[in-house]
Amino acid sequence: MLIFAIIGRKYAARGTDVAGTTGLVSGNVLSLRRALRLIVRMVVVTAVTSAAFTVVMGLGIDQYINDYLSHAFSALNPYVVGLIVAYMVSDSAAFAAAGTLISNGFSGTLVIRWLLLGYVVSSLVRGVRHNAPYYLGIYGFRDGIAILLISILTRALLALVVLGVLWLV
Repeated sequence: MLIFAIIGRKYAARGTDVAGTTGLVSGNVLSLRRALRLIVRMVVVTAVTSAAFTVVMGLGIDQYINDYLSHAFSALNPYVVGLIVAYMVSDSAAFAAAGTLISNGFSGTLVIRWLLLGYVVSSLVRGVRHNAPYYLGIYGFRDGIAILLISILTRALLALVVLGVLWLV
């Protein structure tokens, strides 16, 4: 970041900036306008996202999803749920728990299936948490959401295919 600031100062000191305007004042005004537009766009996206999540929580949709997921996972073995949660927290924690399960007599293939299931579930959460600010900040809201969804769904579908092939073996 500091390197780009120094390069920008050198261009402004010469009297031209990247856009081709001349003069130190016009270059700084142009840079200030660009920065303000970017900041306004970021504040608007953040405000809309925060408002959407507030509405979702206010309508109780998050509680509905929570109830649905708790019923969906209630049929699973408690070790599976523990391994999935461990995978969502940390890869290392999941691998350590998987090693413990294997050393306690669980089948290695079964534990690997559970790890892949944990990977699919955690990839959805991690994809949104880690990639959303990156994609939305660089590509804007519409393109950022599209790229984010493509990235997350591709990763999850590939993991599901591997899980399906392993489940058949």
